[in-house]
Amino acid sequence: MGIIANLSLSLNTSNSSDMDEQRHKMIPAKPPRASLHRHPAPLGEITLATFDGAPHTTRFWRAENDAVLTGTSKAAKMVDTVDKVLIFSGQCLYVPRIQFPGYIKVTSLGELPDVHRCKNLVLNVKSTQEYQGFRVSFASNRYPRGRPVASGFKSNFKAPTGSFQDVVIPWSMFSDNWDPVTGEPITVCHHDWKACPSRSVLANINSLSIWAEGVSGNVTLLVKNVRATGCNFTAPDYNQNPFLPPPRR
Repeated sequence: MGIIANLSLSLNTSNSSDMDEQRHKMIPAKPPRASLHRHPAPLGEITLATFDGAPHTTRFWRAENDAVLTGTSKAAKMVDTVDKVLIFSGQCLYVPRIQFPGYIKVTSLGELPDVHRCKNLVLNVKSTQEYQGFRVSFASNRYPRGRPVASGFKSNFKAPTGSFQDVVIPWSMFSDNWDPVTGEPITVCHHDWKACPSRSVLANINSLSIWAEGVSGNVTLLVKNVRATGCNFTAPDYNQNPFLPPPRR
């Protein structure tokens, strides 16, 4: 009896060990721990100006020319209430005083939404003819030790002809270091952090202008809307815009 009991115990122990081993083999390995990296939130946009009568985005615009330079360029603006567009038109002429073509522009004054969490300024526009002197500017800051008559952050843009299209201009392509005669940038934010719009500037824009400058010719630009895009509304509230080069220490 003792031998049988011992044999039975040995078999039970062996079977139990084999079952445990089989069970262990059947249990899948633990999956790797999930990464703590979160997918970025979808980016949004903020509408800054429209011409459809919407109460929060309809703004007053005024036309200006280069009379301050004793120029005779001609500027006009009209809002087409049927097609809901701004028509910016005129003629950019040579100015003898500066020995260079002058400018015309349309400007809207007044507080704009905070866009410091956004990446780009976007103009939905169409030009009726080829013209190489379009620019857009905002704010009134001056570059450190820059020329006093050159204020605001400005960027060139090429307007499409034939159909309305979005012209996307990253903040990093703007500069408050530009030539007041030609309107061309001397340095741009992408290469010169001192020329960049700060978080504070982008949070408190109080003027917006569209220019035809530095190139002689007739101008007719239709503007459907102006927006800020690539906006991350869940991003931390950095002191420095995360899309711009950090200040050098």
